Amino acid sequence: MMKADKNFDASKQESKQKKQDKIPMTLFQLMIFMIKNFTKGFFVKLIIASVACLIVLSIHTYLMVVINEGFRIYDDSKVLKYILVSAEKWRMIDCFRNLDYIGVMLFWILISMVFWGSIAQIKGVGFKVFFKRIISNIINLFSEIFERILLSISFFIFHL
Repeated sequence: MMKADKNFDASKQESKQKKQDKIPMTLFQLMIFMIKNFTKGFFVKLIIASVACLIVLSIHTYLMVVINEGFRIYDDSKVLKYILVSAEKWRMIDCFRNLDYIGVMLFWILISMVFWGSIAQIKGVGFKVFFKRIISNIINLFSEIFERILLSISFFIFHL
C-alpha cells in the first residue's frame, strides 16, 4: 500500500514538473506558445466561420431579393408597407432611399458586436452574472449622471 502511495506522489511531482517546464520563461517562448495555441484549432474555426458566413449570406440575400422585392426600398413593396405603416404618411420612403450606407453598415456591425459579445459573456460567466453586471452598470451609470447633475447644480447655486 505504501509503495502505491509513493508511486502516486512521484507521478504527481512529475506532472507538476512537466507543467512547470511548459511555462514560457522568455518572450520568444511565449510567442511560440501563443502561435501553437492559435494554430491548434485554426482550421476547425475557419470551416465553422465559412459555413456561418454562407448561411448568413444566403439568408440575407433571400430577405433582400424575395422579401424586400429587390435591393432598393421601393414604394410598391408590400412587406415594407406593412412594416412601416406610416411610411407614406410621413414620406419616410424617400428618406430610406437616401440612406447613408456606410452609417447603416456601421450600425449593423455595432449591433452584431454587441450581440456576439453578449453571447460570449453569457457563455463565459453565466446568465445570472451577466445580467447582474448589466444591472449594476446601469445603476452605476445613472448614479454617476445624478451625481454630476447635483454637482453642477451646487456649483451654479454657490457660485452665483
